[in-house]
Amino acid sequence: MSPGERFASLRRTLAPATRQALYSPALLARSGDAAEAYLVDRYEAGDGDELGRMQFTDVTTYLPDDLLVKADRMTMAHSLEGRSPLLDHELLELCARIPATFKVGAGGSKIIFRLAMRDLFPAGFLDRPKMGFSVPLAQWLRGHCLAQSRSALTGRRLVEPGWFDPKAVGRMLDEHAAGRKDWSALIWNMLALGEWANAYLP
Repeated sequence: MSPGERFASLRRTLAPATRQALYSPALLARSGDAAEAYLVDRYEAGDGDELGRMQFTDVTTYLPDDLLVKADRMTMAHSLEGRSPLLDHELLELCARIPATFKVGAGGSKIIFRLAMRDLFPAGFLDRPKMGFSVPLAQWLRGHCLAQSRSALTGRRLVEPGWFDPKAVGRMLDEHAAGRKDWSALIWNMLALGEWANAYLP
């Protein structure tokens, strides 16, 4: 793989073998590798070392298409003005010119940021493990959301268009419910597709 293809492969939700099993032949033929090709194009449009290209790809895809749009919608829904000071364009342009060796190393990641901010926080605060905002999706989809997921993923909205192999969908749900595999990201994506289909398809 090229560096761009390797990066795109790390960002995908669906491995090629899973896509092959899950998609119908018609959907496979129509979709191809469009999502990964988009990330490869973005990666190759960036400049600098590999870390710089990865950061450029995230800034032009993951941030505006996912993280920032969610923050924007939630803050506006509650009459709040959200700001992202670390995304000020002059700061971002400066950081893009800093070599990767000053950003990550034996001491971990965000080296410059941690050094610059260290005296503003209590001792040890910046060295603690990362604490994300993820919800316990896998647990929910094995618990109180399981019946709803099964109904949605095997209902007519996702079955009638002929996008997926119903047996493969059933196996995926069974494996997740039994705890043999964590298919939560894929089930969530399919639930979102089902909601979109309910809203926009005749």
